[in-house]
Amino acid sequence: MSLTSFLLTLLPVWTWQQWFLALHTPYRYGRLIGNLIGKYLYRPYPVLHNPKYTGEDVTVLVPTITDDMEELRSHFHSILATPIHQFILVTTHNRKAKLLAFAEELADPRIKVHSVPIANKRTQLAAVIPKVTTDICILVDDDVTWTRNILPCLLAPFENPRNGSVGVGMGAIRIRSGPFITRCINFLGAVYLERRNFEGAATLTLDGGISCMSGRTNALRTCILQDESFLNAFCHETFNGVPLATGDDKMITRWLVQKGWGMYVQYHTEAQLLTTLETGFKFLYQCQRWAGSSWRGPVAPGPSIDLGR
Repeated sequence: MSLTSFLLTLLPVWTWQQWFLALHTPYRYGRLIGNLIGKYLYRPYPVLHNPKYTGEDVTVLVPTITDDMEELRSHFHSILATPIHQFILVTTHNRKAKLLAFAEELADPRIKVHSVPIANKRTQLAAVIPKVTTDICILVDDDVTWTRNILPCLLAPFENPRNGSVGVGMGAIRIRSGPFITRCINFLGAVYLERRNFEGAATLTLDGGISCMSGRTNALRTCILQDESFLNAFCHETFNGVPLATGDDKMITRWLVQKGWGMYVQYHTEAQLLTTLETGFKFLYQCQRWAGSSWRGPVAPGPSIDLGR
């Protein structure tokens, strides 16, 4: 009898369900305990009294294709309430006039409006990134609301010259009234964001890694974004020969890892963004996009992220 055959005779005769539980349970709860320890030990970067970067060093870029300008008002007001240097909006040519009129209503000289021919987040961002003149550039989605004191916390990790990208904790704008199914879907979205916060804080503490720098609010050193090789890769990434319009946050994360830049996320009550979530069937479509980016991102050609992180 061979050694392999002998060892197999020592194994218990279990069903596949029993084997699954025996192998999966230690992994699942071992990971949970490890994440709990990491989350407990996590600490955000402190805000210095004389920081290297302030709001005058920040430009915010917001790509948008919405036709309902009123949906943007509260989100934009929250960003403009912070002392940023410039606020650049980029939309499509057919929406530019409406967005310009809305910008005039906001009456803030920091707002600039640009446009591109087609609706594509990557193309929209690539069109305005070269126009940024500040050291820090923050990419923000158009459905995001900032807390008033978010900026100092967001800029604090840049005191470390190795850090190239910084994010913040996320929360959902909760729906407290309306149809029961709408509130349930909103709850599921809120739980998803809280899980990301929990796992992100844990992995950053344990090994310095993070699965993805969220595109809802991502502060980066402008020199990274204005690198011609980055812009070329950003606009021409493909998967199975098909150009990618989504997954921009995954691509940026992979690029940062490949180039050796550090990343950090400030999980702090004063450094948090609130975002709206889709409801009804739109939420299912949003989940489909998340799922597609999750499995496609790490295996997309080009810069690759260490899957062990």
